[in-house]
Amino acid sequence: MWDLDHAEADFFQTFVMGGLAPLAGERTTQALYHIFQGRRANQTYQDVEIFQLYPYYRLFPRLSREHWQKTIETCVERKLIVLEKMSGTTPKMTFTLTEEGEASRAEGWERYELSKWLAPLQGSTQGPELQEMWLRLHLLIQTVSQLIEEELSFFPQVGQRTIQAWVKLQLRDKEKREEWKQGLFDELTLLLDGLDPQLQRLLIGQWSGARKTGMTMQQIAISEECPPSLVVVMMMSALALCKKQLQAGDARQFPLLACLVEQRKDGNAGKGSILLSSSAEATFAMLEQGLGIAEIAAARQLRANTIEDHLVEIALRVPDWDMSEYLQPEDMAAIMQATEQLKTRRLRIIKDHFGTKYNYLQIRLALTGRAEGGTG
Repeated sequence: MWDLDHAEADFFQTFVMGGLAPLAGERTTQALYHIFQGRRANQTYQDVEIFQLYPYYRLFPRLSREHWQKTIETCVERKLIVLEKMSGTTPKMTFTLTEEGEASRAEGWERYELSKWLAPLQGSTQGPELQEMWLRLHLLIQTVSQLIEEELSFFPQVGQRTIQAWVKLQLRDKEKREEWKQGLFDELTLLLDGLDPQLQRLLIGQWSGARKTGMTMQQIAISEECPPSLVVVMMMSALALCKKQLQAGDARQFPLLACLVEQRKDGNAGKGSILLSSSAEATFAMLEQGLGIAEIAAARQLRANTIEDHLVEIALRVPDWDMSEYLQPEDMAAIMQATEQLKTRRLRIIKDHFGTKYNYLQIRLALTGRAEGGTG
């Protein structure tokens, strides 16, 4: 008989092992926890880029520390990973995967078809954007359904005021409302047509309308006999495929649903979908005016180290920012070559290797993975 709790524990352990594998010997286990939660910190952004952990970012924003610690303890008890002290003077603990751990990860990866589900999520950090797209679509479908049935008094399934305001904007006048009522079903049918049938069920099962209350993720997991965390992964995969189709389609295919993937006009959207923090955005504006680190720090009454953190964030999030003032292409190449020789991305080890030739900011900028020291 299928056991939900056992299935969830088995899948989540497999998925965690997949995320830990590239971090072994380089980071603590907490680094992956911060990625799961979607921590808005430069180190987390950089880890996602360096170790190609795009699908993991903000996948489980409500993951509790207790659940995380229990999972790591289980991995240690089962001898799937071994904790060990990092080299150097730091007291932090890193880890390595054992042969049993790698075998367990590989077997679970194939059994759960994770390469298939994660493929649409590779290459950029889409998590936050896809989650917003889902909330918008969910509330749009519910609202249009209520309009069709002329039942205008209902409890919205999405409580966020920003999402509610966005939906009201799409349905702002009678003409637009008629377009949605007439065209939404056909566009949804076209959008979902190319998806795996199981992915179709995951999405449709959650939608609410005038005559239907959508299922929760837990209910879908039970219905599909699928671990809840795998339901989350598959749902994000489905949304990434939908997003790609909406972006590739022309206005005649999706004249209504195209609004779900309209680009923000902030101008500072970088790799993936993580925008600059407000503080980094202020620093970026001053950089564009030609100010240097010391001048910005003085003007904003911040430490120079904080401004340097902003520069790293900008390098990660704004691909066309010219950082040649701080790092030349040949210097980036030298640093990246050293990381290959040293087989590490740890800052202190790389810094010790170069001595005074490069400072920490230059090394951090190089590790953002930009193709060259100038424009991205």
